[in-house]
Amino acid sequence: MLSLTNLKVSITKNGYIKIADVVRRHPIDEIIDNTDGSYDGINLIRSQVIGILDAEENGKPAMYWGNIPRYGDEAIDALTFVAIVLSHHHLVDAFINGNQGEFLGKIKRTALSVKEYTNLVYSMAGIGIAPYRKGSAEVRYDMRPVVYHLLRPYKLVRQLFTTKLRKCGWNGSGDLIDACLEQQFNEVFGLTSAEFSKWLNGELNLGRPAGDFGLQHHDLPSTGSRRTRPR
Repeated sequence: MLSLTNLKVSITKNGYIKIADVVRRHPIDEIIDNTDGSYDGINLIRSQVIGILDAEENGKPAMYWGNIPRYGDEAIDALTFVAIVLSHHHLVDAFINGNQGEFLGKIKRTALSVKEYTNLVYSMAGIGIAPYRKGSAEVRYDMRPVVYHLLRPYKLVRQLFTTKLRKCGWNGSGDLIDACLEQQFNEVFGLTSAEFSKWLNGELNLGRPAGDFGLQHHDLPSTGSRRTRPR
């Protein structure tokens, strides 16, 4: 039986969205070793990064992290964000409960612990899918850019979902999309079951969202320490 409670990577260390900056700058076998101080502003817990990137016992991230760079910076940021959300059942539940349809949603501060909520909003603001308002009681978000930038690499998205589900106890039997829908993963993105199925089959038609998306376009709010872009 599948249990999303098996998804429980630490999400109380802020800045995890910056994993995307390391993914874009290093080959797959160097990613993990460059997330804990190699760059100003990127100092994450190794176990956290390993869990988010579904690394093997030798510390090498799952193979789709070596393939996503060919689709561009926005795809890297989008896949990183999806991996983060699917790394802890608290985040999955928050997005499912916050779903308002048509890619939109709202998460109340009370849906998560203080650190979980603050760190999540920090990452959402960093890629431009939500505003960052210190002390706000809720955050409204738009997942359309995330889905849009993962239309072409849908096969990699399938691989990510497969890996996360296996962590939950899925043995790979049956249809992947059915397994995802059973866990309401479509609602994480504000998609209907039909839209979600089209996405993972490479058949979803979606116009490019207005505005910029990604870490290259949106400065993360200050956390009290100096932040510089990795060189």
